[in-house]
Amino acid sequence: MVLWSQPGCSAGNTCCSGICTKRPQSGSWYLSIGQPRVGDEDFAAGFDAALAEKCFRFVNNNDVVTQNPLPGLVFKYAHVGQKLYIDSNGILRSTIPWWKKLWDQWNGMELR
Repeated sequence: MVLWSQPGCSAGNTCCSGICTKRPQSGSWYLSIGQPRVGDEDFAAGFDAALAEKCFRFVNNNDVVTQNPLPGLVFKYAHVGQKLYIDSNGILRSTIPWWKKLWDQWNGMELR
């Protein structure tokens, strides 16, 4: 079973955590595209402790939704799951240094 959350659907996290923890044998995965930060740091830590290996968060190089709400403000929202970065060439990366990400975002702003 594959669970999918539409962009910005933080309710998907709640559903996923319920299904994947109550039925770990189901082989469920949670995939999201363009998801903002959800929950506070405690929620994110609990979610990742139970589901980090089953939750993948796809981030497009210039998607502003994935950068909101800004970290460290009043509510201290946090991301959950493993980040998979889609660069300006469409290549999927599990990690990218900050300076390459900055350069990639610049390249991604090119008007075609």
